[in-house]
Amino acid sequence: MRRIVYRQLPVSAHTYEMLDRTVQTWQVPGGWAVQGKTGTAGPAPGNTSPDGTWDQAHAYGWFVGWARKGDKTYVFANLIQDDKVEPTSGGIRSRDALFARLSEVLAFAGH
Repeated sequence: MRRIVYRQLPVSAHTYEMLDRTVQTWQVPGGWAVQGKTGTAGPAPGNTSPDGTWDQAHAYGWFVGWARKGDKTYVFANLIQDDKVEPTSGGIRSRDALFARLSEVLAFAGH
């Protein structure tokens, strides 16, 4: 994530422009702008489900991105794993969990 944020990957300027257009931005209290992407997936077939199907009860959810305020940048990755079937996607819940403790996380990071 850090290499993406600081534009250190060997990709074109156009690729970074596309990223900027597709990654969602949230303005949060304290003057921080948070940008990130959610995702949800299940364990590999057969890893936790006896019949080899997708195991929704143990899905993963993630939210990866960065928070910026002035010249300060904090890169983050938040991962959760379910222990039962949930009504909303893991990615959305991972994002919400990070936002619920964002001020604590930023304070811990020294920002």
